[in-house]
Amino acid sequence: MRRAVAVDDPGFVTARRSGARLTLTLAGDSAGTLRRSADDLLAALQTAEATLTLTRPARARSRAPRPPP
Repeated sequence: MRRAVAVDDPGFVTARRSGARLTLTLAGDSAGTLRRSADDLLAALQTAEATLTLTRPARARSRAPRPPP
């Protein structure tokens, strides 16, 4: 997910991953800038989560051992 949000607001959002934890830090010149950055960030996270939900079953199937012919 870090890559999903890294490009969104390069000047306003920094992302750091430690194991399964993703820490996002927002910075801005005003409350309005912070709010827009947070809105963009939440939209990117929601899209990333939805994509993972849709692709996980397909990835699990592709990694499953195939029976011999």
